[in-house]
Amino acid sequence: MDSIPRPVAVLATISLPATGRAKPVCPGSAERAVSPIWGPETRIWPTPYCLQVRLCRQELRLMKRRQGTIGEFEQLVLLAILQLRSEAYGPNISQELECKAGRRVSRGALYSSLDRLQQKGLLQWQIEAASSDRGGQPKRRFEVTRAGIAALREYRKALTRLWVGLEEVLG
Repeated sequence: MDSIPRPVAVLATISLPATGRAKPVCPGSAERAVSPIWGPETRIWPTPYCLQVRLCRQELRLMKRRQGTIGEFEQLVLLAILQLRSEAYGPNISQELECKAGRRVSRGALYSSLDRLQQKGLLQWQIEAASSDRGGQPKRRFEVTRAGIAALREYRKALTRLWVGLEEVLG
């Protein structure tokens, strides 16, 4: 019985120097080795063309946790959505960021951030019914997920810990 956890997902395909370019990995490679470089839980399947790196469940969880981290702007977007509650539509979010955070945001920057947050699982959206004031176009209403609220709480805790002892300096 193998003591190493079974890999569950492919992280990357890496070119070998001899080929100079990545090619599809052949399933059922002849050799299987455990990488001393990446640790005992990472497996590498050598093929004639490239190496395929697979990660165990524990490594994937760590990667997901890192992907769940949010930057300053993403934090502001999530907070604006929470403030707006059932009125969290794109234009309203933009207006909320401008009024309360003093951040003027282009439409492209806002929607790319919203898409990125949705990919991270920190927010979700639903399509609302079309209305005549929008020319019959439906609109997306955004909601922060439980993971998004957890990420905001984690971010707030980190900031609180960093602020301790700086009251004299920062006022």
